[in-house]
Amino acid sequence: MNRLAWIRLPVRTGLFLAILISGCSVPQRPSPAPAPPPDATIVPPSRELAAETPAGPVRELLHKAAEQYASGDLDGAAATLERAIRIAPSEPLVWQRLALVRLDQGDWEQAETLALRSSGLAPGNVGLRKVNQDIIVEAREAAAGGR
Repeated sequence: MNRLAWIRLPVRTGLFLAILISGCSVPQRPSPAPAPPPDATIVPPSRELAAETPAGPVRELLHKAAEQYASGDLDGAAATLERAIRIAPSEPLVWQRLALVRLDQGDWEQAETLALRSSGLAPGNVGLRKVNQDIIVEAREAAAGGR
């Protein structure tokens, strides 16, 4: 892994954990959010993710995947997210989270495919689609760079 990759790994790890944790939060009354600075993170506001987070067993699987990811068990997180997809195949957030795992595993083509699938399932969710676009760009750059 090159030096740049070591710098980007904690950023992706933090991004993935932020998405997982915020997506599993209990929705609260939305309050007006201040405008983000121009260099704001790509993570959509937690209230947008909370509105998209499924209930029941899929939510539990998302929590489990977050724990596995945080402990470095990427294969376990991927397996858990694949199980969630079998339960809720039309849930774009689960597809996106699996795309992030595949990106960290170095499976660029799969990460891109999963992010595209997630975007296709959520045409009106601008925040989710922005994160997916960033995943796609990073996967393409990594594939072109031969990482």
